[in-house]
Parts: sequence; structure tokens; C-alpha cells
Amino acid sequence: MKINQSFLKAIIKRSCFAPFIFLFLLLIIFCIYSYFFPIPTEGFSGHVGIGSDILNIGDRDFYLSSFLKDSNQSNVKPSFLYPSILQLIKVFVSIFGYDELSKFWNILVIGLASCLSIISLFLIDDIAFQLFGKRVATISSWLYVVCPFTIFFAISGSLTPYVLLGTNLSFWIILKSMILNKKEFRKLLSLKFSLINKGK
Repeated sequence: MKINQSFLKAIIKRSCFAPFIFLFLLLIIFCIYSYFFPIPTEGFSGHVGIGSDILNIGDRDFYLSSFLKDSNQSNVKPSFLYPSILQLIKVFVSIFGYDELSKFWNILVIGLASCLSIISLFLIDDIAFQLFGKRVATISSWLYVVCPFTIFFAISGSLTPYVLLGTNLSFWIILKSMILNKKEFRKLLSLKFSLINKGK
């Protein structure tokens, strides 16, 4: 019980607590809304949200075809991780008599992408806090949360939350491992930004 209370206090004290609550509520609202009213995407590429008949995860045929067909009529193959996750979810829902066109599959794919988006928020907050302090961490967290693509890619169950998590996690591990001195790293960032500005 004490561990749960201390964990809760640690979360509440974080600079990303308010953005976390906001993001969590937005995800819940969009998931409930999209269950009844799937959100259309550009062109004829389907819908996003739990209620989608065919969830538009972005290049759906490309990621699912390696499992659904012997060949996707292309020499280009996707990396193993994302298609494997989709396949595991497909196998899991098939136990209950559902397939990758069901709302159950949509819920699991969107739920996982949403969880990864929330984990990315905590990583972004911690990275910004470690490098620049609480104010920058708060601003970074809010920028991530209010970006429309954060919600869109979460409720589409696309590859993007996985890529973002991988990038943030890699950066966080490097930061925590003390491979780079924080002061030197800040100087390096300042130098890069100044070179970018001079280039303009």
C-alpha cells in the first residue's frame, strides 16, 4: 500500500502530471467517440478509431500482407517488430473468434499505441527535465500533448508511437547512462542550434 502511495505521489509531483491527465482524457474521449463514429481519413484509405471497419494503421496491406499472403508482390519487406505485434494481436483475438477486421482487434491495437504514447510523454518529460529543468520539461510535455498527431497516431494504431517510443527510450538510456556530460551536451546542442540559425 505504501509503495502505491509513494508511486502516486511521485507521479503527481512530476511536471508532466497535468499533460498526462489531459492526454489520458483525450485518448478516452476519442476512443469512445470513435467507437460510435469512426473518424475518416484522407481519400479512400479508411477510418481511424475503434469503430473502424478497416482500421487505417497506415500502409495496412504492407504490414499485414507478409502474414496474410505468401508475398506482398514486392521485394520490399517491413521490419519484423511491428508486423509481429500485429500478428500476435491477430492470433490472440482469433482465440475468441475475431479477426483483424473486428472492433476487438482495433481496441487492442489502439490501446497498445495509446499506452506507448503515454510512456513517450513520461520519457520526453524526464529527458527535458534532466537537461534543461522543470520549465522546459513542462513546455515539452504540453507541446507533445497538444500536437494533433499524438492523438491521431494513437487512435490509428500506426507505427509512429512505436518509432517515437524507440527514439525517446534510446535517448533516455543514453542520458541516464551518463555517457554524455550534461553540460557538454547542452553546449553541443547550443552550438548545433546556432549553426542552424546561421545557415538561415
